[in-house]
Amino acid sequence: MKHMKKIMALGLIITALFVGQSVDAAEKAKDEGWDIPNIALGNGLTDQEKQATTDILTKDLDKVDVLKGVNTKSHNEFIVDGSDLVK
Repeated sequence: MKHMKKIMALGLIITALFVGQSVDAAEKAKDEGWDIPNIALGNGLTDQEKQATTDILTKDLDKVDVLKGVNTKSHNEFIVDGSDLVK
């Protein structure tokens, strides 16, 4: 029971921190380009595999409710490798 109370208290603290920073975070995210979809692709993929993966991931973005009002026609693309996994 004590563990449950600690977990709940920690959850409330984290929630309060995020709510307090949500406006600043949203503006910063927009400035940094995080207001559009982001795609992470493995560095071992061929160009054809990267394109196929991107096509699959972006196919129905305009139908996702939480993305209403977001430009789903453009996206950020990141190439990742094992060192990113470690981070």
